[in-house]
Amino acid sequence: MTPFSKRERGSLNRRPEPRERASLADAAATAIANEVRGEDEGESVKLGLERAEGIDGIRGCLVIRGRHAGIVGRLPRLIPVDRSNVLSEVDWV
Repeated sequence: MTPFSKRERGSLNRRPEPRERASLADAAATAIANEVRGEDEGESVKLGLERAEGIDGIRGCLVIRGRHAGIVGRLPRLIPVDRSNVLSEVDWV
């Protein structure tokens, strides 16, 4: 038996609530994006991925900048989409 019940806040045995997972994802995305900057796009992607690996609770991360991309961990399956059918009023770059 652990010193915390499954319902007690801060317990290592409980699963985070959706709002906590969303908060973690938001904070992680901000921290990772802050690393993806500078002149060298490829190096900035690497720095973002390294930052992602250092954040507990993040299962996977995809970073894309310009023509450079990288993945760490596991991501859900990505589905290709025809951009002309998605948000047709957006000016895609």
